[in-house]
Amino acid sequence: MKVIYYGNTATYAAYTMAAIHIGIYDEGKLPCLDHILRQWELCFIHHLQKGNLIYMGLDDGLREIYVIGCGRHGKVLEKIYNGLNSVYDIQEEIQLVKADIGEGWIGFLISLFQHFPSIEPIVKKLFIRMYKKAYPLWCKKVRREKEKIKEGKKL
Repeated sequence: MKVIYYGNTATYAAYTMAAIHIGIYDEGKLPCLDHILRQWELCFIHHLQKGNLIYMGLDDGLREIYVIGCGRHGKVLEKIYNGLNSVYDIQEEIQLVKADIGEGWIGFLISLFQHFPSIEPIVKKLFIRMYKKAYPLWCKKVRREKEKIKEGKKL
């Protein structure tokens, strides 16, 4: 089975939720400030990339975990994967998990920073604050999704 976390961008909520899922980030324990700031840089550099399927690793059940940024086309992404599976008779199950918690803010912060580079310290502080608020929600959603996978429910 493959699990794909998808969101507007692959570098914010989807990336963090996949990292929690495979154990890169501890569930319930906020990553260190250095990791959060590296993710800010990742978001800033790659926020416009859509459609790149990024392999994150294996979870404890040896399921492959991926992330993808798809903009506002999550439903299209689901239809594409389901259609390709049926056309090519792919037997491996793919679970798509919507990673949308806090997604709206990241685009705003990046555009704010691009238009006003001199306010970088303020924008970074806002990013860190929003990341810290969203992290427990991401952990909760990942926990729920992992339970669904173990129970064999369709996500």
